[in-house]
Amino acid sequence: MVFGDPHMKWAAWASLAVVLIGAFGYGCFVLGGYRCEGESGSELLPAMDCDETDELAWFSGLDLAQVVDAGANEELRRTIKTLGDRIHSLEEEARFYRRLVAPLDEDAGFNIERIDISKTRDADRFVYTLVLTQAADRDQWIEGSLTLEVVGEMENEQRSLSLAELSEESEYPLKFGLLYFEDLGGQMTFPSGFMPEEIRVAAEVDTGRRFERVFAWSVK
Repeated sequence: MVFGDPHMKWAAWASLAVVLIGAFGYGCFVLGGYRCEGESGSELLPAMDCDETDELAWFSGLDLAQVVDAGANEELRRTIKTLGDRIHSLEEEARFYRRLVAPLDEDAGFNIERIDISKTRDADRFVYTLVLTQAADRDQWIEGSLTLEVVGEMENEQRSLSLAELSEESEYPLKFGLLYFEDLGGQMTFPSGFMPEEIRVAAEVDTGRRFERVFAWSVK
């Protein structure tokens, strides 16, 4: 249980203290009072002095503050991780747009920027998002076609499967047109036992140029 509010922490401590003290007192009552002796007077268990001082000492030894703080620290750790992931994502987005607005020489022109792969409930089905960019000549609309294939292993043999074999795309090769950037997305379903290793993307633009890029298989 996690308590982010200090007032909730103290309420939790107080509630837990009442429960524990009550349980301890009840245990003493069941064992026959403040000394655990049988009817004959012979001692069945080691003497248990249940006076107020010992009770408080026993209770304080539980270090409830540490227990509750551990939960709060775990919540804080998760929050910091979430914020760190979000900051990293925003930094990636900032670099992406910076390359479009003020590209370096190596970033100029058409580019197969990246491909993101995500899981679905089906172990053999994945969602893909392919990002295309044009970092120079931003006043020029470009069009073209694109092919995608996944290379992997199946039954100890190397296999190469095109997107046409893996999806229900009605048109293939895929068509694209962009001024700045474009996202192309869909789903891929692999045959059972296929182990993907890399993705090969090839694009031809209307200027006659051909671009290719290979991505290692990586699932988010």
